[in-house]
Amino acid sequence: LYLKGHGGYNVNEYFAVEGGFTSLGQLKITTTTTGPLETLTTTADVYGFEASGLVKIETGDSFGYIRLGVLVWDADLTLTSSLGSATALASGTDPTIGIGWQFGKEHGVRVEYQYYVVEDSDLQTFHLSGVYKF
Repeated sequence: LYLKGHGGYNVNEYFAVEGGFTSLGQLKITTTTTGPLETLTTTADVYGFEASGLVKIETGDSFGYIRLGVLVWDADLTLTSSLGSATALASGTDPTIGIGWQFGKEHGVRVEYQYYVVEDSDLQTFHLSGVYKF
């Protein structure tokens, strides 16, 4: 489950800053070995705090934007087999970039594609979100 809870500030009509908590969900990989026969399950929960700048191009009551930012992340890793399990924690700071469109200025809906580089992995999201301005 991908989850974002962010807040932001419009610096002017062309630039905004946003930040908050991001959970990229859980990745689960199941591997079966053949000699000896064993099933290994690896899971990774990736989450962290994200800060980004948005460069906006307004058109009427909506705008397009490009997002550039960083994600300070942690990952809870677990490897499970018939012999037991092992856990580890990984962390880092990596860039993120995105492109999107917001329909409505005060209260709106966003459609966005966002690309995360988390260590050696490339994670991509496409999401629909609601925006409330107060």
